[in-house]
Amino acid sequence: MKHGSITTGQGDGGTTRIPDGSSLPKDHPIIEALGSLDAFRASLSLLRIRLLAEPEEKEQSDFLLFLVHCCFALGAQISGLSASADSSVPGIRATHLQQLKEEQDRLEQALTLPPAFIATATNETAALADQTATAARTLERRMVACQSAVPLFADPLALAFVNRFSDYLFILARHLEKGNHETVDYTLLDPS
Repeated sequence: MKHGSITTGQGDGGTTRIPDGSSLPKDHPIIEALGSLDAFRASLSLLRIRLLAEPEEKEQSDFLLFLVHCCFALGAQISGLSASADSSVPGIRATHLQQLKEEQDRLEQALTLPPAFIATATNETAALADQTATAARTLERRMVACQSAVPLFADPLALAFVNRFSDYLFILARHLEKGNHETVDYTLLDPS
């Protein structure tokens, strides 16, 4: 199947089309949420590529691939595509949220976390997971703004899924540190 150019010129005036055919300003909450989703998915993809280089993390790289696909279901929900009667694109379902919760729980049960705040990741891959968790929190804020502005697209399940995304990624970062955690040391802030 041959694709045409992605450049249509229709967005040159500061608007963009969503799947229902309507044109929205590029700073509309729906478009802002979709942009945050794109940034999150790109970060998630980079983290997955990093994990592919670590054979012992195959299970996690496979799970991240599932989550990348979930991003497209989220995009369909944000843009209203999954709500259209003739759409074959599903939105986030309770089973997706359950899978995410179970994977987070599985990783968390195998961890011994310190009784203090984590100050910084202790390796590059864990730092990338933390950065991806931050992108998930940005996406969550954009989705809240979108749902406030366009109540038709309010979906508590999708919002819960994105919230759980950031929790999972934080736990994944700690898993990737392999027991080597750098906690906050407030004595370093004491000038005496």
